[in-house]
Amino acid sequence: MRWIILVLLAALQLAGAETVSIVTWNLEWFPGKKPTSTPAARAIHMSEAKEALMEIAPAIFCAQEIRDWESFVELTSVLPKLAPLSVSKFRDSPTGGPISIQQTAIASIYTADSAWFEAFQRAPSTPPRGFSFAAIPIGKTFLLIYSVHLKSNMGGVALAAPKREAAATQLVANVADMEKLYGKRGPVAVVIAGDFNTDPSDPQFAGDNTFEVFRNAGFQWAWQNTPLKNRVTHAGKGRYPDACFDGFVTKGAKILSAGVLAATSASDHNPAVLKISFP
Repeated sequence: MRWIILVLLAALQLAGAETVSIVTWNLEWFPGKKPTSTPAARAIHMSEAKEALMEIAPAIFCAQEIRDWESFVELTSVLPKLAPLSVSKFRDSPTGGPISIQQTAIASIYTADSAWFEAFQRAPSTPPRGFSFAAIPIGKTFLLIYSVHLKSNMGGVALAAPKREAAATQLVANVADMEKLYGKRGPVAVVIAGDFNTDPSDPQFAGDNTFEVFRNAGFQWAWQNTPLKNRVTHAGKGRYPDACFDGFVTKGAKILSAGVLAATSASDHNPAVLKISFP
């Protein structure tokens, strides 16, 4: 009888859990696929991305390499329930300069309690860009969602790794502040989604401690124990092999599944999807 009661309680708990689908996608200089794209190229890229997004239909959408708010609004308009919450406005230089055309963004079918963006602060190894953020109440839980695009490997891993580590350090500090703020109002779960430009399982990044920073702060990498062949988000080209740069780290939520969606002509990155639950 006790065993039956425990099974029933577990079933009731599962039935009461909130399940959320989150997609992250680097959209390759969107729209246009390169910094100096023509209006015609931007129109084609917009059409390709809209078609793909309509099929993906995420509940929460984290995007990278977005040109501006207007482009993101037009893209997400294909899904009327998917509302833009935050699009960053980073500058190419932390000390000023032109507005970057590689912004981060978040859209959601849920209403946000708050949403904003923040540039990474200057540090000994100053990281580029920053993060978009949204605090979304789902059930009784506040989901704190971040969209990030960490330093690329242009110039070599030795140059890029310290910048990514500095970005991760600033991210976990911000998470701690938001957990303290929203924890006063209820349970909190955190997802950092985006293009990390590094893979903790890849030997070439053995000296990169970005994910170590996240692990030490209590985060779980969504791709843990997943073979590379099942998580390629950037297909190999020329001397560059297949890579898994895009994904998620989570805290306070149960990972139900993580996967890579089919490649499309809309980007050189494949979208990744995460399904999580929390009571």
